[in-house]
Amino acid sequence: MHRSAAILLLLALAGPLHGDPRPWRNADGSRSVRGEFMKRDDRSVSIVRTDRKEIVIPLDQLHPDDRRWLDAEHPVTPVDTPEVEPTRGVFGILEFGDTREETLRKLRESEIVELNIPEAMLARVGTNGAFRTKAKVGGKNALLFFDWTEDGKLRDIQLRSDPVPAAGYQDSLANCWKELAELLTVLHGKPVVSADKLPSEAPAEGEIKPTHAWKLEEGGTAQLGPAKEDGEVRMVVHFTSETLIRETRKSTAGNR
Repeated sequence: MHRSAAILLLLALAGPLHGDPRPWRNADGSRSVRGEFMKRDDRSVSIVRTDRKEIVIPLDQLHPDDRRWLDAEHPVTPVDTPEVEPTRGVFGILEFGDTREETLRKLRESEIVELNIPEAMLARVGTNGAFRTKAKVGGKNALLFFDWTEDGKLRDIQLRSDPVPAAGYQDSLANCWKELAELLTVLHGKPVVSADKLPSEAPAEGEIKPTHAWKLEEGGTAQLGPAKEDGEVRMVVHFTSETLIRETRKSTAGNR
């Protein structure tokens, strides 16, 4: 089974070699990524891909054969702490339905995001744009934005990359788009909607043009695509509690 866990577990860090590259498969074996073992704990394994980028894969999203290999070759030393079941989430440990207070607490506890502003400003400006991923994706920073229900419960999460000029945005955002699509596919399997290239025209102002979509196991949808704001284009991953997926297997977004 796939899980909608943190979409930015891709850490762009260089590291020493720890063995020969090997394939690492997702839970049902439908997708794999090739890389060298770096380190592990009782919840995840870090590998370095052949392009020297590091990926952290939660163990519950890893194929049973790969987990058995890890336990045999790189066992975790037991410690005297109570066993805690991993928290299921939409992005990291964030879940649809979290209150604003719960969301802020989880963001502060997260290992994959950090404050983008001074702590003293947080109470004044709120959470939108206040946190960013610790690692760049395709050379771009990524900020987090949130939307809430009328009673203050989390319903949407957006991950927005650094903006680029609309003219020729495809070249500027291609690496970011490819890395996000690859990671989301490893985490969630084959997308229900996909495109083999970015749209030939930039989105209209305020529009997101999804090129990929995944059905989230916990309910809802994840979409990936370019969006335009204030005349510039950025790559966006949109997690929503709504079901937005159409019954098609391939998008024509790249041909528009």
